[in-house]
Amino acid sequence: MSDFAFTIPRRFNGGSIRAVIQVLKVWNLTCAQSSQLLGVNEKEFLSWKIAIPSERDLSHEIILRVSYLLGIYKALHIIIPNKILADSWIQQPNKAPLFDGATPLTRMLQGSIEDLQVIRVHLDSYIE
Repeated sequence: MSDFAFTIPRRFNGGSIRAVIQVLKVWNLTCAQSSQLLGVNEKEFLSWKIAIPSERDLSHEIILRVSYLLGIYKALHIIIPNKILADSWIQQPNKAPLFDGATPLTRMLQGSIEDLQVIRVHLDSYIE
């Protein structure tokens, strides 16, 4: 795992895609898991690693998914000061009612954009 400067751009751009690809790598997700979280097929996700798509080539839903994933990553690093623990949080069983003993990743992989939103809101509640 390499360190990288992480910021959420004020305007969605290629940097957002590069950042989310790096986050998914830090989280040790498979290509299948990564593409499911982003709402794209594996071939499209792999193509992003070669040529970053422009905002106009992405659906509103994909842009929202990228935003939620970057927000989840950022919130975890604000809430959990230990980088290793923050990066592994999504893969740890969680007793919070939202997860019912499953991992946050299990909830995220259910496929609905609302699942990402719920986790983002849950984490943001610890920051405010």
